[in-house]
Amino acid sequence: MNKAVKIILCIIGAVIVLIGGFCLWWYRGVDLEKRYKGVFDKAFDGSYNMTVTDSGTYSAPTALIKLPERYKDYDVQYFDKDGNERHFMISSRIGLAGTPREILSVAFNRSRYFDMFLKEQLESQSSQIFLDQISGKLPGYFGDTVEPNAKNYMDHCRRYNGEGVDFSVVAIDETCFVLYDKAINSIVFPKECREDISRSVSPDTCLELSKQDISSYANNKNAYLSVTVKLTDTDTIGKAEDYKDKTEKFILDYRALSDFGGNCLYRIIKNTDPDDDSNNELLYSEEILLGEKSDAEEYITALKKTIKL
Repeated sequence: MNKAVKIILCIIGAVIVLIGGFCLWWYRGVDLEKRYKGVFDKAFDGSYNMTVTDSGTYSAPTALIKLPERYKDYDVQYFDKDGNERHFMISSRIGLAGTPREILSVAFNRSRYFDMFLKEQLESQSSQIFLDQISGKLPGYFGDTVEPNAKNYMDHCRRYNGEGVDFSVVAIDETCFVLYDKAINSIVFPKECREDISRSVSPDTCLELSKQDISSYANNKNAYLSVTVKLTDTDTIGKAEDYKDKTEKFILDYRALSDFGGNCLYRIIKNTDPDDDSNNELLYSEEILLGEKSDAEEYITALKKTIKL
């Protein structure tokens, strides 16, 4: 056997070993209980339960090559500062599918994807806790007729109805969208994405959900509050200036809880047909980013700069 053949056989053997090693590594999956124990201990003040709701092997149904992985689905249960029991789901299944770029991105950054998914879950929980805590404050600003609209309940949004007025309160972490778009389009996560995600799932810097109150949410520089007041009849439209003053008071009191002045937006709009948003007319609006007046485009630009994307 000549030298060239030996080299080729060695290369083939090395490739087989690498592929076999990758397949074994992929099949073993990720132990989320072990990986995130420190994070959950900090986020939930050491008091939480992870219950396995499903387990087995999984491969992405749209994948050209069905590469199985062991997985577990979990229900995570904890209590917030007010004693309310809360739950969210996480899963150790991810699957190799999509475009070649997306497949390579997942293969190279498997653990980081789980970190990013957990970041989104923790931020979603933070938003929901805040929205529930702040909901009882609205009648103090806008009157006792303000009631929750259960039909429009969403994770990041709460809607309320009053006499001739509708309210929409949104709480969200805008960085997750910027980071996800940046990460999914890169085979190797950019440094800025890695750093931000690592901060979110580090026991030293993660959100402390079991201790969160309105003030701690307001002091989160990634948190963003949006309040929209829609005036829906001639009587309330005639009181637009009054609603502007009430909304500004609500926003100012929220910002006063923040050491940096808060990230928030308020809008006063009118529409006598509440079922048709195309008739919305903006009356007043103001946006605050890191304590300074801004606008939508400036906000996104400044946001990208703050996380160096």
